[in-house]
Amino acid sequence: MTETLQVHGSVEQSISDDEREQFWKSHIESWSPSGLSQAEYCRRNDLNIPRFRYWKHRFRKENLPLDFVQIPSVPVKSTRLFQHTGNPSLRIIMNSEFTIEVQDDFSPVVLEKVILTLKGM
Repeated sequence: MTETLQVHGSVEQSISDDEREQFWKSHIESWSPSGLSQAEYCRRNDLNIPRFRYWKHRFRKENLPLDFVQIPSVPVKSTRLFQHTGNPSLRIIMNSEFTIEVQDDFSPVVLEKVILTLKGM
């Protein structure tokens, strides 16, 4: 199927579904390491911001690989970052390098971010 791609309301091109998907995937892959906000990247590349966000969400939902900005590691003096009284409800050992002890009142969002960060190291 061929449709019209409208980029920031001014430029129009007829492209196939595959070409449209590749167009947005290419821009999202270029944006990720750029250090720019989504809005600033779209402004600089004359892209429609809501469409950019739509495609970013769609690729994430389809589990297509997206590059992430690498967070520089910081030397840690102690292997015990947090002290907590009581026994952990859950202990996660990652590659025999990291141990995460989770209490009952943990934040799933924070835990996910920590795990993703450690996987990227």
